Amino acid sequence: MLQVFNSQTSKIVDKNEIVQYVEQWADLCKRTIEDNVYYMPQYVLSLLNSVEAGLEVQFVTIWRGSQLTGLFPIIKNNRWLRGIRPMGQAWISPYTFNGMPLIDRIDPVGVAGAMIECLAEMSHGDWLLKDIYSGGATADAFRQALDDRNLAWSVSRSYNRASMGKSISYKELFEKQVPSKRRKDLRRNDRRLRDLGSVTYEIHEKGEGLKKAVEAFLELEKGGWKGAKGTALACDKKSLQFAKEAFVSEGSAKTRIDLLLLDGKPIAAGVIVFAGDTAFTIKGAYNEEYRNYSVGLLLELEVAKSFLDGNWAKRLDSATAGVHVIDFLWPDKCEVVDYVFATSQSISKASLDQYQRTQQFYDNVKAFAKKILKR
Repeated sequence: MLQVFNSQTSKIVDKNEIVQYVEQWADLCKRTIEDNVYYMPQYVLSLLNSVEAGLEVQFVTIWRGSQLTGLFPIIKNNRWLRGIRPMGQAWISPYTFNGMPLIDRIDPVGVAGAMIECLAEMSHGDWLLKDIYSGGATADAFRQALDDRNLAWSVSRSYNRASMGKSISYKELFEKQVPSKRRKDLRRNDRRLRDLGSVTYEIHEKGEGLKKAVEAFLELEKGGWKGAKGTALACDKKSLQFAKEAFVSEGSAKTRIDLLLLDGKPIAAGVIVFAGDTAFTIKGAYNEEYRNYSVGLLLELEVAKSFLDGNWAKRLDSATAGVHVIDFLWPDKCEVVDYVFATSQSISKASLDQYQRTQQFYDNVKAFAKKILKR
């Protein structure tokens, strides 16, 4: 399907065809109004080659001539879910925590509008944008494009995600963000850990060092509570394949592994993947034998110090799906929302608000069920 909207050409392609445009896709990632590591080519393709291999993902692509100016991975929902879920939504996987479409800096409202028009051609229904920064440029572009077309939209869910910019020094971070009692505990645990042996901190970003560091992370994660639950990446062949393709294979996004070591053996590891000027701290794990030494938090402090003292990124994104145990350490917060929006003027805001209430009901039921199962 090829459509033209205000000099922007749209085309919907499937996951087999999108591989033809990886070069243009990677170039678009350098020009986006907001960075989204989860929609970078190798990250997406690694998932579609492994854990999401059976999913029918489509891509709304927007073009200005031969230049790709927008990309939005989507899935269409089954019709029997109508009234419970929108007709379609941004593609989100268990390893994807940001659903912001990739939009070029030139005419972002025009690109967002072309995406909306393309979705309308697919289905005159409602669609869901998941995990998008409410105060970001992508949300602004979509809201403006929807308002320009007199199309309804509504916020269906919101939460805060931790973030870190360059507005604070590491000393200020440690003294202002970390409560005094915890600061004392951290210093004491650091001394106790050093009494056990030589404590070192390493960073790996390429070559054999990165490969071994990724393997160390995978081993630590599998040896912890995620391994016990069977949710660690190394517990399943497909998720292990995803990790290796996304983090260390040729063409993968820039990846950095931070390690805390005791006598040369990794006891905590963090995975950071870059998109533009933003570093996303997408994974972390530690050896639970050293839980009482706060090794996970000690590594987080090392990463924060490296970021604030260095120039390897302009912003750190915690890449969390809500409240996280380390949120207290991060000085900034971003509101993350889901937007449900109409592609037809016949759909009212009241009907979109009803989706929000239905979604809240199901979220409450799920939360209640989890509490019961824990008893």
